[in-house]
Amino acid sequence: MSKVSVIPCSRIFRVVAAFLLISLVTLPHAQGNEIEEGKVVELTDKTFEHLTQASTGMTTGSWFIKFYASWCGHCKSMAAGYDLLAMDEELIAKGIVLGKVEVPDHREVGKRFGIKGFPTLIFLHRSKMYRYSGIRSVDSMKKFLLSEYEKVDGLPIPKPPTAMDYFIATAKQIYGEVKDAVNGKAGKGTQWAFILTGVLFIMTLASLLLVIFMPVKKYTAPSGTTASKESKPAETPPEKEKDANTKKIE
Repeated sequence: MSKVSVIPCSRIFRVVAAFLLISLVTLPHAQGNEIEEGKVVELTDKTFEHLTQASTGMTTGSWFIKFYASWCGHCKSMAAGYDLLAMDEELIAKGIVLGKVEVPDHREVGKRFGIKGFPTLIFLHRSKMYRYSGIRSVDSMKKFLLSEYEKVDGLPIPKPPTAMDYFIATAKQIYGEVKDAVNGKAGKGTQWAFILTGVLFIMTLASLLLVIFMPVKKYTAPSGTTASKESKPAETPPEKEKDANTKKIE
């Protein structure tokens, strides 16, 4: 009888889960702009955690981050001074790196740090964050970074979104788009929401069908086990067999 190969259920579910995760989640540790000494580093949703390592030890240094918008007049007026601050040798010697995030284009980082106005300046240092609310001059910001940040209450740096957070956010977006479509308010992502929903449904259905109709491998006892020995007739000891023959002759 030919043996039937069976794919374990756990392997099927792992493949399906991996596919969904890759489809829905943008990897937070994607490679991006490298840190260049004396330059303001442009940070994005994908590169922020990879470069700053804000929640994983901050081995790339302390970071002074400017959260801005390209249309913000105050952001434009402080841009030149911020570039000069990045080239300050004393700050470089202290391992302080300057970065900037354009929040309208990278909303995940803005949401993570609760950015509600522009420009917002936050100093990330030793796993804590310190908001700067002083004058946006080079000297004032430099003093803050070297020592005056200690006068501000430091708050824990918020953790980056997890895969589950991305999944929940995507599910909420799909639900909202489908709800608007049902109510006659079609959003921009309605078509993609229906497509994604259909793909998820098909994959879930396919995995269930594989489990239900999967051939089951019958158990066959290996040769040489107790079961095979029991099928053989019991052998009569030679002495008992000799006595039985003697009785028959008598």
